[in-house]
Order: sequence, then C-alpha cells, then structure tokens
Amino acid sequence: MPSTVARILKVNHGGEHGASRIYAAQIVAARWRCPELVPELADLLAHERRHERMFLALMPARAARPCRLMPLWAVGGFALGLMTGLIGRTGVFVCTEAVERTVHRHLDHQLAWLAADPARADAELTEAIAAIQAE
Repeated sequence: MPSTVARILKVNHGGEHGASRIYAAQIVAARWRCPELVPELADLLAHERRHERMFLALMPARAARPCRLMPLWAVGGFALGLMTGLIGRTGVFVCTEAVERTVHRHLDHQLAWLAADPARADAELTEAIAAIQAE
C-alpha cells in the first residue's frame, strides 16, 4: 500500500490536472459567453498547470505515481468547466470559488498532517503545498 505522502501527491496531482481541464474548458466557453474573462482564466490555467508539474516532479522520490484514473479527471474536469462556462460569468465564478475553497481546505489538512509528526516531515512537499496556498 502506498504511503500517505504518496497518496497526497497522487490526489494533488490528479486534482491539479482536473482543475487544468476545468479552466481549459471554461476558456473555450468564455470566448463566446464572456470574453472579458479569458485573460483571467488563462492565468488561472497557467497556475494549475504549474502546480500539476510541481506535484508530478515530487512523485519519483516518494515512490508515488499518477492516478490511473487520470482520463476520468480530464473528462470530468472538462465537462464541468464547459457546463459552467456556458452558463457565463456566474457559472465560472461559482465553480471557481467552490473548487478553490475545497482545494484550500484539503491542503490545510495536508499541511496539518505533515506538521503533526516530525517523523513524517517533508520540507519540499510542505513548501510546495504552502506556496500553492499562498497564491
């Protein structure tokens, strides 16, 4: 069974991949429904892609692998992004707020778990999660 740190990386990487797909699809819909949001969505997409690469880079040293269900993360994220993007500004903002609030709560729990026991301290992972929290 993979370690908790490996599972954290797998989940975070998958979540960032799903978020990337949400923003990519929202950009497609926003070009038609609310083009003024495209630059902001493109910036958010760039952040998510950077986070995805960050977690992927941390995996090998911790015996972690990407989730085998990544295609489902991709399809689900794209479908959610497209649907909320087609709704327009409100759909984009409600989706983004809900996803980001959930992610930050999840990252808070991960940071607390990492800090609770010096034996499981992982400075590089803690720094990566904290950097994402700060954005």
